[in-house]
Amino acid sequence: MTSFEPELDVFSDFPSFRPLFAPEPRYLALLHLPSADGLFEELAAALARSPDATAELRALFSHRNHRCHLVAAATLLIADHLECLDALWAALDAGTWASPQVAAVAFVLDAAFEERARKRLLQPGGFPKTVAALGALYRRLEAPRLTVLARLDDPALVKSPDGRDGAHYAGQWLGRLYEVSPPARQACWVRARPEVAGGTTS
Repeated sequence: MTSFEPELDVFSDFPSFRPLFAPEPRYLALLHLPSADGLFEELAAALARSPDATAELRALFSHRNHRCHLVAAATLLIADHLECLDALWAALDAGTWASPQVAAVAFVLDAAFEERARKRLLQPGGFPKTVAALGALYRRLEAPRLTVLARLDDPALVKSPDGRDGAHYAGQWLGRLYEVSPPARQACWVRARPEVAGGTTS
């Protein structure tokens, strides 16, 4: 796990997404999702102008900067690029300060979330923020495994400031994501909000 990453200074590998970073840091609104006003439209525009969206998304996920991971993960929510999920998981494995948001995207998009998260949660070590973020989302599955839940009760993880932040922000961001995403968008996800998945909005 690296420390906080330096400022972005090159966009050669993902030029279509540059407007999300400069001249104004538009990506910042993705951190807390106060609304979806304009953000997903900007991500869709970046996809539309990209000559190779898959390559640019993979480049964003492989960049050392956590802000790139956030933008790439949010873009997957509106794009048919699930082949990039392996790059998303690789970013989580490398350690990213955006792990709560990136993990939440994996939760709603990846049909193999249980298996992939379980494998990582049962491994010793790991960046506490990522482990706790995955763990908080894993607990939401219909049939979480007891061996995994026991790992999540590790006092060292529970007491870790990064662990507390990871769990808190993963749940908070997922809740906001459901709130700002229309039913039509959620219908394309593996795990939409229950009332959306069930066909009601009450």
